[in-house]
Amino acid sequence: MHRPLGFMQTSGSSRQRQKGSKVIFQSPKSSVSTSGATEVRVDLKLDVKDVDFETLFRDLKVKLHQVGPHPSGKDLHGETLVALKDAVRELLMRGLAGEFEGIIGAYRDMLEQRAASGQDEAVARALTRVKLQTDVLNSVPMVDQAQACTILGLSTANPSASLRRLEARDAILRFDRSGRASYPLFQFDIPERRVHPVLIKLLQMRSDDWGGKMALLHWLTRPNRNLQGARPCDRLAEHPEAILSSFAAEVAEPLNG
Repeated sequence: MHRPLGFMQTSGSSRQRQKGSKVIFQSPKSSVSTSGATEVRVDLKLDVKDVDFETLFRDLKVKLHQVGPHPSGKDLHGETLVALKDAVRELLMRGLAGEFEGIIGAYRDMLEQRAASGQDEAVARALTRVKLQTDVLNSVPMVDQAQACTILGLSTANPSASLRRLEARDAILRFDRSGRASYPLFQFDIPERRVHPVLIKLLQMRSDDWGGKMALLHWLTRPNRNLQGARPCDRLAEHPEAILSSFAAEVAEPLNG
């Protein structure tokens, strides 16, 4: 299967790789091939030997302790399954963080090589998009999951689980950098220990046709003429209505400044 840049699809069989594709990254766990500048295929394989069961059982013990004994015992089985799923998910994410960092680095190197050779315009556009995204992310102060939980007054015992409900409701901006979850600091109303309400409204107003969360981050960090040249991310507390009005015009007619 193929997905455009930013949407990698995993598959269990590298034998299905399309004719004419080129392998750009290979390791015992994964193989990455491309058939163009903006299409990428990831074949991912996990064996039992890739699972650190000692760490898994330690994490599971912690999670079950957090669940605690259920008064009736009726829901204990379901809660145990949820705790096990969370422990497995976090273990695999930790194990694959370095893998994905290598994959992203290899893809970026491929784009740069193709751009240097002047092969096609699609490469130049893809490389420009990658560079823009990197520049935007690097320009914004970020916090990690534990720091985000501390700011919001959530439990830091399992930061990933604590933030998952906000992420599922699309009520917080999250980006992955080098395989790690990162949260723009500007979105937090620190005195109130919450995400700025206007930021949540912007997330709800954003449509898939207009753009993803990276597009919203770019808009938030650009000077805005409706704010006298200030960046929306710097005025979330002071001018929420002006920000909402400006973004409504942007969504209705993209590239409206």
